[in-house]
Amino acid sequence: MRMVAFLAVLLLASAGPAHAQEPLSPDSAGGSVVQVTEKSTIAAGLLEWLVPTAGYAYAGNWVRGIPSALARVGGIALYLDDQFTIFGSPPPCEAKCVAGAALAVGGTIWGIVDASATASRENERRRAEATRRTVSLYPRVGRSGVGLGFRVVVP
Repeated sequence: MRMVAFLAVLLLASAGPAHAQEPLSPDSAGGSVVQVTEKSTIAAGLLEWLVPTAGYAYAGNWVRGIPSALARVGGIALYLDDQFTIFGSPPPCEAKCVAGAALAVGGTIWGIVDASATASRENERRRAEATRRTVSLYPRVGRSGVGLGFRVVVP
C-alpha cells in the first residue's frame, strides 16, 4: 500500500510545474488563447484517501485538510486505546472503540469529498483569473517617434 502511495505521489510530482496560464496562439481578435491547467478532482480524492492532507496539498490548500486529518488520527487513537493490549486477546469493542472507528471513517470520507471540492474550487479560481487579465496593443506617439505600446490590465 505504501508503495502504491509513493508511486502515485511520484507520478503526480513528475508532471512538472502547473502554470495557470500558457499562451497558445493568437485568436482572430488579436488577443491570445489561454489554456488553464486544472487539478484533477479524482487525484485529489485519491491522495487524500492515501495520506491525510495530501489531497488538499495537491488541490492547493493543505491547511484546509488539518481538521479531517485530526479526525482521522483521533479516531484511530480512540480505537487503538480501547483495543490495544500487550498480553491476551483484545476486549470486545465497546463505546470508545465504536466512536473511534466512526470518527476515523467519517474523517476519511469528509477528507476525500472536501479535497475533491477544493480542487474544483481551485479550478474555478484559475479560470476566473485567466479571464480577468487582458493585454491590448495601442499606437503610441512620443518624442522618439511613432510605435506600438502594450497595456496589461489586471483588475
